[in-house]
Amino acid sequence: MKQLYSVSCSKKFNCGQDRLIKIIKEPGNLNLYHPFCKKNTPIHWPGDHASDELIYLNNKIFVRKINHWYKNGYDLTITCNNISADVQWRVLANKSGSSLEIKIYPGFLDKGNILNFFSFYLYIRPKLRSYLKSILKGLDFYLTSNMKVQPNQFGRHVWFS
Repeated sequence: MKQLYSVSCSKKFNCGQDRLIKIIKEPGNLNLYHPFCKKNTPIHWPGDHASDELIYLNNKIFVRKINHWYKNGYDLTITCNNISADVQWRVLANKSGSSLEIKIYPGFLDKGNILNFFSFYLYIRPKLRSYLKSILKGLDFYLTSNMKVQPNQFGRHVWFS
């Protein structure tokens, strides 16, 4: 999955690795903590070749296809029409609990185009980091309160709200 363009974000959680893994691997898990998710419906779940549908608040429909299912996370490809990205979810144990790192590798940028280079670093990357931070905040909220995240709970996102 190594590509020129990538964005990653991670967060530490005050819970064990097993609990965090269980939540992110639950069918329809994004319904619980994703602040831009209108609906997350499993198509085939769990394991390698699993898939689900993610409808964002702006009614855009994406399909997430799991490429590899690991003990501590998974790799997936998310697509909508001609937009695609590879995404890694990894849970790691640490002294005070666990952490989750999410990495996105956008697949829709021509790597040889200088305009794409500047648009990625000046616009796309900051928007994706903001998006990932909101997901991780939502997961933290869900883990600490055991309450479902509300739409746009941590602010709106220009691409998904």
